[in-house]
This record gives sequence, C-alpha cells and structure tokens, in this order.
Amino acid sequence: MRYPLIATVMAFCLFSSVSSAADPTLIITEARRGNWSFTGLLDQVIVDDVAGCDAIPWRASWIATPDDPSKTIVAYRYGWDIQDLNDDEQWSTPWGDYTEAPPRSFYFGTHILTVETKDDTGAITRGTIRINVIPVADPSLEITEQTRGTWWFVGLQSPTVSLIDYVTEPPTPWVFEWQGFTCVSNSMIDAYRYGWDIQDPDDDTQWTPWGDDTHAEPRTFFFGTHNFMVEVRDNTGLIARSTIVFEVRQGPVPVRQTTWGGLKSLYRD
Repeated sequence: MRYPLIATVMAFCLFSSVSSAADPTLIITEARRGNWSFTGLLDQVIVDDVAGCDAIPWRASWIATPDDPSKTIVAYRYGWDIQDLNDDEQWSTPWGDYTEAPPRSFYFGTHILTVETKDDTGAITRGTIRINVIPVADPSLEITEQTRGTWWFVGLQSPTVSLIDYVTEPPTPWVFEWQGFTCVSNSMIDAYRYGWDIQDPDDDTQWTPWGDDTHAEPRTFFFGTHNFMVEVRDNTGLIARSTIVFEVRQGPVPVRQTTWGGLKSLYRD
C-alpha cells in the first residue's frame, strides 16, 4: 500500500516541477528606471517614481524567452491601467508582435503597466508594474549631448547616467547643452552652473560660477573615466542636478545612442 502512495507523491512533485518551469520568462525594460523579470501570472513589482512639472516619460520595451528551446514565443500584448484582464478591449493592443509601448508621462497617482506573452503551447506569463507617481516641487533639468543622447533629471536625487564611449577617428567631442524647468507656481529659473570631473559636489570651487550658461565648451577625451555635472537653481533656492559618468575606451567603434538614464535602449528618437 505504501508504494502507490510514494509513486503518487513522486508523480505530483514531478508534475509540479514541470509546471513551474513551463511558463516563458518575460523581461520588461524601462531604459531610465531599470528592468524586471517575470515568470507565470502572479509576479508584480512596485516602482516609486518622482514627477516634476515635466514628467519623464515611461518608455517600456520587453522580450520573452520560452522555458524550452523546442518552444517558440508567438505573441505579446500590453495595456495601461487595465481594470479587467479578461476584457480584451481594455488592452492597448491585441495579441501580436509588439515589443514596446509608446512613451507615456504621468504627473501623479498610481498607474499600472501590464504585459503578457505566450508561447506556442499556450503558456502565458504576465508582467505587472505598479507605478506610484510622487509629485515633487523641485525643478527639472533636460541635458543633451550633441551625438549621444538626451536625459532628464528631477531634483537632487535623480540617478547617475553611466555611459561607455569609444574613441572614433576623428575623435567625437562631448558637446553638452541644457535647459531647466520649474514646477512651483510663480517660480522661475535663477541660474545654472556646471563642472567636469567633479570629485566633491559640495565644493563650490569645482564648479563654474552660477550664471546663465546653457552649454559647455566642447571637450575631447581619448581614454579614462570622466564625469560631467550640471545644476539648475530656481528663485526659491530649489536645485536639480544632473550627473553623467562616461568611460572612454579605445576604438574605433560606432557610438550607440543612449537615452533616458544611459542604458542601451531599443528606443530611438
């Protein structure tokens, strides 16, 4: 009598093991905010996201892989703020080959991005990202490098942009320009300052004086790791800071454009 019981338990464990590995793996990427991995239908992540008066858009893309090389990913679909996942009309797209969503900006509240993928056996994985948008009064800063990309920063807590750059022939100089925006009624941009290879942001001598400069003189680097920082101040004293760190390596290798936080993104302007 014991053997059938043991066999039943072993069969159940084997079935459970196979079932848990049967779902595709879905990776959702937002180039500035990170990437997240999902398997099955229950995974969810929560992201606290700050928003200034010019909220940084969400530019989400995704890719899935089956649990077994013999299987194939056949379709994706996605939607924002879906109330009923069984209502096909609430999804932004039908099942198809969609691997990215158009940019969306949020200024307050909670919003949900849902992405589903399925393989040729019908197994489905759902990725759910719950976004808590936190309004802030700090100014925001848009900074552009002529050939390498554009990034947004809000207040003093925005993450550092990290880039890898390869020397080309002739070398491509770094040409930065920027613009600040205020979020508080009746406030205005007061001044900017910037600096190269700043070691201590609290040391005023490592910055240019506060003024109205909105661009830096071009600079060329042939190797090493460098940083470029810009601060904008409004007339209430609130500050936004951008920090861009880049490692220059020997090339020549074509420079890939990077946007929204410095990660190599599938999104192209």
